[in-house]
Amino acid sequence: MHRQRLAMLIIILVGGTAVMVSYIYPIMTQPQYVEPAWGGVTPDIRRFYAPSMLLASAGLDRLLHHAEVMVMTGTSFRADGGLQLEQKLLIAQQAVS
Repeated sequence: MHRQRLAMLIIILVGGTAVMVSYIYPIMTQPQYVEPAWGGVTPDIRRFYAPSMLLASAGLDRLLHHAEVMVMTGTSFRADGGLQLEQKLLIAQQAVS
């Protein structure tokens, strides 16, 4: 197994376990907070939440499993374009004033 795959597997196993423990531990130690944590969701709807979350995560996993990583170079609108647009708007506002 490649080192990167092994590292990712370890991260997923350790991180996933930590996330699951972070959900289960408070429920086991402080049951009085279970009801408020649901935020008013009725018990008859709660039984659909876990299966729908599992199906959604499985669907995302299947969609992203064979995804290609696209490395893009050059300037980013988010990084540079927003500043340029802000400068143009500032110039336009000053011209109007």
